[in-house]
Amino acid sequence: MPTAEQFLAASLALVAVVVVLMWYFGNRLARKTEQQGQDCTADDIRRLYGSLLISSEFLWGVWLGRTRFDGMRLAVRNQRDEEITTIHNPSLPTTSSMHYFDWQQARYGADAMSVFGDRTAYAKKGNTRVLYTSKKKWVKVFIWREETDVELCTVHVGHVFSKYSRITRGEVEIGRIISQDQRDVFSPILSVKPGALSELEQLIVLMALL
Repeated sequence: MPTAEQFLAASLALVAVVVVLMWYFGNRLARKTEQQGQDCTADDIRRLYGSLLISSEFLWGVWLGRTRFDGMRLAVRNQRDEEITTIHNPSLPTTSSMHYFDWQQARYGADAMSVFGDRTAYAKKGNTRVLYTSKKKWVKVFIWREETDVELCTVHVGHVFSKYSRITRGEVEIGRIISQDQRDVFSPILSVKPGALSELEQLIVLMALL
């Protein structure tokens, strides 16, 4: 009859084996999902989600670094499969920014406006001027121009079964964020009405959702 110490040791060994197996197969699934995203093209987006796109121009992202401990990255491309930028979402930020991306030879970062502030500020690095601010509240993400209450847009985050999240300005829908989940790749597709948001503003919207 096994002793209590032997039973405990066997139980711990079993738990360790289960944890290792879960980590191994979890990593395999994450790498497979990441590769699916990298293999995806703009033509795939149009084929799978064409009926949901608002215009022929769109940005779409692929999550990278799912198995890394230092955080994930969202590689952003456009409707021509051109790489626009990569939005970094570090687990432990090594800079003052919670998230950041490089665009047109400049770095843009997201920072808390104050220790107890409820807004996030977005600015170009090396410049103290705040370009946009945002705030998450329930199932909405509000984004304003500069440090004002002038609305850039509001994202109405859809529920888990929604095909997309609406982007509005005032009461008018100006865009959608479509969930790219039909290939087991939960990555965003941002489609807006022509002229509604600049490319920089679209990147800010994507970063504000992280």
